[in-house]
Amino acid sequence: MKKPLFTDSHPFTKFLFLLFIIVVSFSILLIIGLITAIPLFGISLSSFQEAVNVNNPENIGLIKYMQFIQHIGIFIVPPLVAAFVFSENPKSYLRADTKSSFVLYFLAGLIIVFAIPLINYTGAINAKLSLPESLSGLEAKIKAMEEAAKKMTDIFLDVKTPGGLAVNIILIALLPAIGEEFLFRGVLLKIFKEWTRNEHAAVLISAFLFSAVHFQFYGFLPRFLLGVLFGYLFVLSKNIWIPVTMHFINNGLAVVLYYFMHDTDLYAEAEKIGTDSSSVMSMFFSVTVLAVLIYTFHTISVKEKAKENQ
Repeated sequence: MKKPLFTDSHPFTKFLFLLFIIVVSFSILLIIGLITAIPLFGISLSSFQEAVNVNNPENIGLIKYMQFIQHIGIFIVPPLVAAFVFSENPKSYLRADTKSSFVLYFLAGLIIVFAIPLINYTGAINAKLSLPESLSGLEAKIKAMEEAAKKMTDIFLDVKTPGGLAVNIILIALLPAIGEEFLFRGVLLKIFKEWTRNEHAAVLISAFLFSAVHFQFYGFLPRFLLGVLFGYLFVLSKNIWIPVTMHFINNGLAVVLYYFMHDTDLYAEAEKIGTDSSSVMSMFFSVTVLAVLIYTFHTISVKEKAKENQ
């Protein structure tokens, strides 16, 4: 059987080819999305820019559709193509064929839940950061972009029916969990591990890119922390479905909580966990529990791998 084209290539070559795949895949899917949106939503190409204006609630269906298409093009197709051209066994390359016990999945879920105070705390710190006075113009633009992104997110989340909730779970929780983890942990982490020959560096670099690609300066630290958590549990378990599960729980909780409680005081209080006057105690509790959970996760992972190798 002939080896895939890039199996023995240098990691830098693989990285460049992955970027090429992302650009090509995004461009093709965007064109397909535009062409199919015209009959599906009854719009013309000339009025498309006006049709995706978030200020008109009637446009939200089209915006979600284009978001779905773009996500497929950037995060779903590229890692799958990369796995086929980088390895003779794509499923194994992505670590999508590794089996883990229910206990590990359960621990991974607990870890992401108990990480919430720490994530919120880093988010509060990040929100207080400011650029030098000389870059005040850039800072104003960044804040305006992030306000627009927040507005878009709120519009996406603001649904009133179970059907709308199901669509949001797929679009905001399931697809990003699969696509982003396949790309950043399944492919990029592996490329940087080959490149640096250092697992820790690979986790940190992939987490940095994971956070940076969301283009949210004031949300960089908490998203970087999430990327580090996803990365290390992926490394420990050798199973891509572990970070996929964690990512899905993290995003899914936000979707479900907003749907059921966004107009209640309880929702406002939940958003403040780790950032209010009791943050020191919640931080201590969060970090302590996380340390115990991650240690337990590591111990069980080692035992499961040893058992498999016997």
